[in-house]
Amino acid sequence: MTSYHRCPKCSSPDMIDGAYVADAQGIRVVVGVDAHPDRGRLQEAASTRVHASLCGSCGYIELYANQPRELLEVYLRAAAASRPTHVGGR
Repeated sequence: MTSYHRCPKCSSPDMIDGAYVADAQGIRVVVGVDAHPDRGRLQEAASTRVHASLCGSCGYIELYANQPRELLEVYLRAAAASRPTHVGGR
């Protein structure tokens, strides 16, 4: 959740924490990690639902991962893994 109680765009105190974002069928949005820019596809993937904080005055929305630590741990394990070596010619 947000650590402030005013909208960062319009400064309204009318913030609504804990809202959700869903598609037309009601399926809630998730964010996931399944690749690393230097390591490519990860051996394990992680995902978590997303919750929102929105301004009741101007409509500004911020999204937050529910379980960000789990995604970070998967990402960091991939970064620490040794790169596969290629056998053979160049």
